[in-house]
Amino acid sequence: MPTASTKKEMMIVAIDYFTKWIKAEALSSTKDAYIERFIWKNIICRFGCSQLIVTEKFLGKQITVFLANYCIKQHLSTPIYRQGNGQTEASNKIVLHYLKKRLKDAESKWVDELPRVLWAYRTTKMRSTGETPFFLAYGTEAIIPPQIVVPSMSIEVGSLD
Repeated sequence: MPTASTKKEMMIVAIDYFTKWIKAEALSSTKDAYIERFIWKNIICRFGCSQLIVTEKFLGKQITVFLANYCIKQHLSTPIYRQGNGQTEASNKIVLHYLKKRLKDAESKWVDELPRVLWAYRTTKMRSTGETPFFLAYGTEAIIPPQIVVPSMSIEVGSLD
């Protein structure tokens, strides 16, 4: 099984098509056990069993069996066929763009910056929905750290209930 001490050189990205919620995690390998753990922890345990998951073709048979055990249909896509995985390609570009912007010359620290980049993305309104991915996933806006230090009107009014 994966250990925290291994060097993370890759990233797995999942996106919910409706909420535009991106979940990304640094990986040290693309072995099926790592992918299976990611799907279990970040998709099934958080959102329940999806009806359909679009994956790239490079995943092994272990993942297909794993998904079938939970009655999740697997639609295969390829990195070359952009029409089949356009949402994923767009989210990958967003995450990589903002990681590069934050890191500049310190590329080795991308694993530490990934949660900050995802937080910023999840709390930014999307043009396509007019809402933040956080709001669409949880039904409320996130309370960001500066609002705790300097409470906003919405925090003050909400605390009167």
